[in-house]
Order: sequence, then C-alpha cells, then structure tokens
Amino acid sequence: MPDDGVEGDGSGLEVPKPPEGIRREAHVAGNGELLWPQAAAVEAARWIAGTDMAIWGGEVYAPRGPFTALMVGEWRTDPQHGPDEPWHEYVERGLAQALQAIEADTTTGDRVRRTSDTGGGRLYFLAYHPESGFPEDRKTRMPAGELRMKTAEGT
Repeated sequence: MPDDGVEGDGSGLEVPKPPEGIRREAHVAGNGELLWPQAAAVEAARWIAGTDMAIWGGEVYAPRGPFTALMVGEWRTDPQHGPDEPWHEYVERGLAQALQAIEADTTTGDRVRRTSDTGGGRLYFLAYHPESGFPEDRKTRMPAGELRMKTAEGT
C-alpha cells in the first residue's frame, strides 16, 4: 500500500483511505475491504461524503465466526448518478441512502427483509469513488424508485 494516503480498490482508480481512527474501527476482510460495525459505518459514511466521494452502494454482513461472515443484504444508491446531476447532489443522496440502509437494517418494519439471523453484530461495507473515474454502468442501472435492500431471501 502506498505511503501517500491512497490505496487502490482493484479498479485502477486511487481513492483516499479513511483516517486512522475510522480504519481502526473496521474489520479487514481477506481482500482488504473494510467492514464496519453500525456506529463506525455511520462515521465512515460521513467521512466519505465529507471528502466529496460518493457512496454508490453497500453490503451487510453477519459474522459467523472469527474469520467468516455471511452477506445478508446489499443496497445501491438509486437512481445511479446521471449525467445532468451535479456531483455534490449525488454525494449527498448517496450518504442519505447509505445512512437510511444502515439504520433500516437494525430496526423493525417491513421495508427491509432479513434472513433468519437478525441478531446484532452486523458489519457494513461501503462502496465509494471520487468523481474522477466514477464507474457508470448503464447496462446494470437499477430503476428509479424507493430504496430497497436486497437480502439472501430476495428483495
């Protein structure tokens, strides 16, 4: 990992890495991805948006032991960034939807479907990029509408 405060995410695009205090709260997956407990995920999401990067989705994991976790949910900022949307508005919308998804995962209600494991200890992965080189995939663009979280049981 370079000493200049950036690390790659596999896409060839260099992104700033979170400050030490936020990284220290994360669990590091075998592939180097950072997975945060709920409170730290909220802090990480705010840091990401505060550095003008957009959260374009995330994943929810339920730990299954010291070295394993099962993905039990995911979300994507919806709709995806469009060519006419100012970047700062997309950053704000991505943050709002990420915070909503993280909060919805721990509350009761009919907006989020969960697997049978609804206990605490969830870990959250946040997918994000700066504006330069932001990945736009028109083929997989999700339709506009209500924020949905996918789970192992479906949507």
